[in-house]
Amino acid sequence: MIHVILEGEFVRLEPLTIEHLPDLNQDFEPSFFDYYPKPYPNAREFVEENLEMQKQGTFLPFAIIHQATGKAIGCIEFSGIDEKNRKLEIGGSWIKKSFQGSPANSEAKLLSTPTWKAFPLFETDVRFDPKKLLK
Repeated sequence: MIHVILEGEFVRLEPLTIEHLPDLNQDFEPSFFDYYPKPYPNAREFVEENLEMQKQGTFLPFAIIHQATGKAIGCIEFSGIDEKNRKLEIGGSWIKKSFQGSPANSEAKLLSTPTWKAFPLFETDVRFDPKKLLK
């Protein structure tokens, strides 16, 4: 699997690890997953499941790290990774309420968009829930 860190002014995206769990647990809210296919009652279940899916080679979760504090403030993932056919999807994302609507939130999404940095020559699909746009 590809290991890459995507760096911005306000945040960086780095591969999710169990070490991010304490930061993600702080101020965790199950409502972060209102628009996910599955609810997560706590950060541990989310992180452990994402790391397990990563082992299958079709899923790559990133922690969103706030540059000023070095703390994990959310997650974003690539899914449907098909290296043979050079395709992937930009999957779901969540960020702590105190960063929603902030430059950190916008930049995390922008950093995930130019996926050619992480996956050169891959065709990229962006999927979103229209209900999330109305929130």
